Amino acid sequence: MVRPSSDSAADAVANLPDHVPLMARLGEVLESPGGPRDNVAVISLNVDRFKVINHRFGLEAGDQLLVEVAQLISRCLRQEDTVARGSDIVSRIGADEFTIALSGVSSPEDALCVIARIRGALATPFRVDGEEVSITACYGIALHGVGDRPQQLLQNSSIALSRAKERGPDSHHLFEAGVDASEKHRLRLEHELREAAARGQFELHWQPIVSLADGAIARLEALLRWNHPELGRLSPVEFILVAEESGLILSIGRWVLGEACRQAQRWQANPSVRGPIRIAVNVSERELQHPSYHESVQEILRETGLEADSLELEITEGMLMRPAVDLRRLKSLGVSLSIDDFGTGNLSFTHLARLPVSTVKIDGSVVAGLGEDPRASTIVRAMLATAASYELETIAEAVETTRQLDLLRELGCTYGQGYLFAKPLLSGEAGSMLERP
Repeated sequence: MVRPSSDSAADAVANLPDHVPLMARLGEVLESPGGPRDNVAVISLNVDRFKVINHRFGLEAGDQLLVEVAQLISRCLRQEDTVARGSDIVSRIGADEFTIALSGVSSPEDALCVIARIRGALATPFRVDGEEVSITACYGIALHGVGDRPQQLLQNSSIALSRAKERGPDSHHLFEAGVDASEKHRLRLEHELREAAARGQFELHWQPIVSLADGAIARLEALLRWNHPELGRLSPVEFILVAEESGLILSIGRWVLGEACRQAQRWQANPSVRGPIRIAVNVSERELQHPSYHESVQEILRETGLEADSLELEITEGMLMRPAVDLRRLKSLGVSLSIDDFGTGNLSFTHLARLPVSTVKIDGSVVAGLGEDPRASTIVRAMLATAASYELETIAEAVETTRQLDLLRELGCTYGQGYLFAKPLLSGEAGSMLERP
């Protein structure tokens, strides 16, 4: 083991080097002209159920256990290996996780041998506050490949560790570039998403929703786009799941709502723009279930000066089945609520009658069948009749052909949205459209 020198940053609990000397050590090995640059591995190790131990015995006893685990890991390593704990470089590495750098690794089996030694050592119970405690761990392994740098190795081992945790306690996983590429891409997007708003990479596009009777613009839907510096312009389909899983959707959603309301207020202040402007903004499930979302909407309306009746919040049909969702509190602000993707879930007509919504948007997958499949017309007719019985407005999404438009008019749909009318537009383009009769 390579121990920290007196001037290196040391771990306050386990007396181990932090990520700075670990990265330096990896860099030395990888960049050394005669070094074993293709024989390097990184192992990320997470102590299973450590939070339970902390909760049961207290933080001080938990810290002492980590010291003993660190010493045990060190005894399982060779002189040329390095172990570090609590690295900020690897995603989600915490106090109960260690990162081990191995050199002279000729195959995955060499790394697995080190893990086997650690497993064997952990098999002996530890004494914590006078009681015997059994410890296991999960292990993520990343071997050096062409072009890998220290941070890439650490990230790959972190990805492998996540996969090992999914299998359960005392598991390991070897990072494989092809198999784990999607997870690596996800981690990259998550990291870059955190900075996207601050760097001005987000922008809103606007797609008109028009009256099928006369073509007048009834409202505009705000659609988020991410101008990624390398990947180009990304639609939410390409990053929204990452935003949801990481919790970033809360800050992103607030940015979207704030920017949309500000833009709507600018349009309304423009004397050349005809009539009142209503905007539609999508709401994610995480936002809707957050206890302070109601206050957040109220605050943004107050900050931007937009009247509440100029804002429509679009909520997917699936979200409405969640018992924790309180739509009446949102409705009390004066905003309009619409059901997005109507026809894709299991929302019963009886449930629909109890919801404080004013609009339903017929999903594009249903609209696509109009003119092609006779059953599609039957389905749309039934949906429109149900909406009419509850005095709800109807919007058909993804209208792309004049045949679909004719059938929707014939069936009695109120509004339409789709490429037949306009693609999503930048704010300036949408503003120019609003100024035209």
